[in-house]
Amino acid sequence: MLLVVARHEWAKGIDRAIEVLPALTAERPELRLLVAGSVGDHTPALEALVERLDLAPVVRFLGYRRDVADLLHMSDVFLLLSRREGLPGALLEAMAAATPAVVADLPQVLEVAGPELAGVVDAGNPDQVAAAIRSVLADPETARRRALAARDRFLEVYTLERVADAMVSFYHRAAA
Repeated sequence: MLLVVARHEWAKGIDRAIEVLPALTAERPELRLLVAGSVGDHTPALEALVERLDLAPVVRFLGYRRDVADLLHMSDVFLLLSRREGLPGALLEAMAAATPAVVADLPQVLEVAGPELAGVVDAGNPDQVAAAIRSVLADPETARRRALAARDRFLEVYTLERVADAMVSFYHRAAA
């Protein structure tokens, strides 16, 4: 099970996840892609891409979900293949859930989770994306170790308490 958590906007790169599926499902016909996220400007193009690639049995658009944590726990690979990102909130959720991830090599993403914590790819290169997904699926033990390290980083840096402490510290330094 592959999972994308993003609203349906071009910048989120959901199309990139869909485009690698024909090569992957040729090897693993049981593979499925779940897309959890609100309908957006790119929804019609994504639906057309799924139809054009004959992937209707493979791709499920789930819409907005309140159970993303459950979806992350049942997924084998979380994908973040964005063209642009700020702070990648969905990646933080995947890290908290210790879900193996394949992520775009954007600076904002790498600041949160570099190669020691996720499979980092040029998200515009379908061969690289497919290879990273294959790697996670072929070696779940290594993927799990990396995902647990990502969870540790989440707990060290990104919990509500840690972020709040960092903000208070920042404001104290700014006021001084």
